[in-house]
Amino acid sequence: MLKRRLSISALVALVAISICPTSGGAHARARREGTADVNGARIHYTVEGNGPALVFVHGYALAGELFRAQRDALARRYRVITLDLPGFGQSVAPDGGASIDVYADDVLALMDALGVDRAVICGHGLGGVTALDMYRRAPERVDGLILVDTVAAPASAEERVVWSEYAERARDGGAEALLPLLLPELLTGQALEAKPVLAVEVRDLVRQSSADGLVGAAAAMADRPDLTDVLPTIAVPTLVVVGAQDALTPVGASESIASAIPGSRLVVVDAASHAAVLEKSAKTIAAIREWAESDAGR
Repeated sequence: MLKRRLSISALVALVAISICPTSGGAHARARREGTADVNGARIHYTVEGNGPALVFVHGYALAGELFRAQRDALARRYRVITLDLPGFGQSVAPDGGASIDVYADDVLALMDALGVDRAVICGHGLGGVTALDMYRRAPERVDGLILVDTVAAPASAEERVVWSEYAERARDGGAEALLPLLLPELLTGQALEAKPVLAVEVRDLVRQSSADGLVGAAAAMADRPDLTDVLPTIAVPTLVVVGAQDALTPVGASESIASAIPGSRLVVVDAASHAAVLEKSAKTIAAIREWAESDAGR
């Protein structure tokens, strides 16, 4: 089981600011929230639970609270860390350009600040590219990978145009100017119509993004490294998850990633778009749990 593989992380003590009861009330899990100054950035994070460490890295224009449902559910067995990348959520980016290497360094530095030697890294979109780069740079720090609605290949010429448009809009009008473009990509039309609360949640996450953070992350994704050569070298348990209706990072991209990583597992989430972890949170939680407790998670 994954928890056996990650037993070294379970030795990390968590000093709690507050104690939150589980839904069953039979146990308690520790939770704390704070900021850490790393590499010139101020990174906001939330830690909940005790046990093997799981670090969640969000996608473009979003924040750590994208994974709120996963954190609340998985913290019953794991030490779950969610974070806001520099310029997003409650984190503050330093002056200067952003890149995938910088994001990877920042997450690794945050792990150091929290006393986490090794963890399973779950990345969504931009966060998935960051997770792959973390493995490339420091495989000894990664006990497993969960790659959600993401890519490994570099941006095509057509995609670079899209990222350039995102950057221009953010530069001129901030996060609000990006919402008309992002909402239909992050959620399916069915979710936007039938579950307006999800649209509100996504809007709230996007609106926390700074213009500098959005511009920098768009450039980072446009100029991202080619990580396809990393995939066959991955020697840790890996789960690949993608929304069946994801147009930003289509199912084919996830199929290519999964086929290139030895022993990986692919889960396609029906009736979900790019923000599958939010739109179909129960299904993604179930997929992670099943993978973690199966032979694939050993």
